[in-house]
Amino acid sequence: MALHDAPAETRHRWRVGTEAHNEVLDFLIEEAWILDDGRYAAWLEMLGEEIEYFMPTRSTVYRNDGLGFSENMGHYDETRKSLELRVRRLLESTSAWTEAPPSRTRRLVTNVQVWDGDAPDEYLARSACLLLRNRIDNPTFDMLSTSRRDTVRRSGDSFVLIKRRIEIDQATLGTPNLSMFF
Repeated sequence: MALHDAPAETRHRWRVGTEAHNEVLDFLIEEAWILDDGRYAAWLEMLGEEIEYFMPTRSTVYRNDGLGFSENMGHYDETRKSLELRVRRLLESTSAWTEAPPSRTRRLVTNVQVWDGDAPDEYLARSACLLLRNRIDNPTFDMLSTSRRDTVRRSGDSFVLIKRRIEIDQATLGTPNLSMFF
């Protein structure tokens, strides 16, 4: 199923303003602030041990040929261990020179829809995310627009992210650095 398709009609959708929708939305907003603040170690705590984090590459295709996303190649195809290594490289290594000094980012998460997941304590969320990124003294921003499909599982009074699929709107990225998580 393509990300732009809603989950099967047999799933219960939690409307805007309902408790489940508000809780998932709050989790996604909190995650965006944590990432924008560069608190990557805290972000890792928001991820489940079995996290699947995938951002397929995109090519431009005719409408009848689908959305143009590759299932075999991605900008990200990460597990918990590989995300931990990325974070450790950003925070502890001198080799992350593309992020020294760090980028300034702002993530805008919007158009959030929430459905019941496959288990009683899971939810599916579809959202749009706009990442604005500024480097050094550059007067302009890089803008990366995406659709996301997340699976979150209740954990205490919040959630953990156990699956994320990010579908970027651009076929060619204008920024060479994708170390900034979506």
